[in-house]
Amino acid sequence: MIGLTLDGVAMDDDDEGMDDDDGSGYRSGPVFLNLSEIMKLDQWKMSEYIDIDGFYVYPDVENFTHFTEAKVSMERVDDTDISEMKDAMLQEFNYLTLEIKSKLIFGDFAEKFGEPLVIDGEENWYFRSPDKKILKLNISEDTVMFHYHDLSSVPGNAVIIEYTKK
Repeated sequence: MIGLTLDGVAMDDDDEGMDDDDGSGYRSGPVFLNLSEIMKLDQWKMSEYIDIDGFYVYPDVENFTHFTEAKVSMERVDDTDISEMKDAMLQEFNYLTLEIKSKLIFGDFAEKFGEPLVIDGEENWYFRSPDKKILKLNISEDTVMFHYHDLSSVPGNAVIIEYTKK
């Protein structure tokens, strides 16, 4: 499997000084990474997975559809961001596994998606794609995960939300 890793300065555990320059030429926390030029490279186009660590990005799902797995960090992610990503993933019919790390995940997810199935303290929703695969949305304290599953791996007490094209 061909992959691409973009590794920046390690993220701090606290928010103090995240944008401060200590004079060393390095930032003490992640910076935003504009992927527009990187996406033009053959390495980007040929890669099957990507892991971006130490940089904040906004994962425009359409630019990640050729990957089978993507791990990224966002400064913040809300229910609107997650809903847009979910819709894009369901419309693209790809089988991308997308993992988003963030220190700030917020929104009224139950209002947006319905009541979650809570497993081990994590909220889970299941969406049926047009080709009948199941897209699982999992939200924990610091991670948002989208992953496709077969119907047989969905818990029996889960509600499966039918995709309706917008």
